[in-house]
Amino acid sequence: LSGGQQQRVAIARALARRPQALLLDEPFSAVDRATREGLHAQILALRAHLAMPVVLVTHDLTEAQALADRMVVIAAGRMVAEGPTAAVLSDPAALRAVGLREAAAMLRATVLCHHPDGMSELTTATGTIWLPRVDAAPGTGLQVRIMAHDVILSRSRPEGLSAQNILPVRVIDQRQGDGPAVMVRLAVGPDQLLARITRRAADQLALQPGEQAHAILKSMSVARDHIARDAG
Repeated sequence: LSGGQQQRVAIARALARRPQALLLDEPFSAVDRATREGLHAQILALRAHLAMPVVLVTHDLTEAQALADRMVVIAAGRMVAEGPTAAVLSDPAALRAVGLREAAAMLRATVLCHHPDGMSELTTATGTIWLPRVDAAPGTGLQVRIMAHDVILSRSRPEGLSAQNILPVRVIDQRQGDGPAVMVRLAVGPDQLLARITRRAADQLALQPGEQAHAILKSMSVARDHIARDAG
């Protein structure tokens, strides 16, 4: 049996015992990406029909994004963050555990249509975003993981940029540590984004909580495996 087939058999055997809960401990670590994505879709479909909690143990934040509606972050044996997945992945308090390079936020979007130039048009709470063609039909709800280091901020709406995605946002707060970076938390309607910028940029922008700004994101900066069907 292939790795993917072995995982399917293992899950079927576990369910045959009619358990009160299903524990999946790093279930996709030994399969390739294509198989992993197929298993993700099957787990989501299975979860929708199971009257039991499903607990997934993983070190892969993208995997957690794709499958979990709630997340617990554990570091050195201690729980450091807990809550809805989108909220945890947008919480600067969890960044020490997941690492600054992994700082990201979840943006909910709905596929509007696909264009002949290979781009997909999606709608969000505050505007349209364009991504390289996504494998989802119009009307499909998605969650897009936006890395904090890929977000650029502007006080006013910029013009003449190659970046296709410019979203109106509201500043929630800013946090900084001992290094040169500042983490800015932004509201996109009911969702959030994180922007990791330098202190110099933060001082020049002088954005205050409650002020309006614009978040800029290159279409090509969103990795394919950072786009998942909305598990909610």
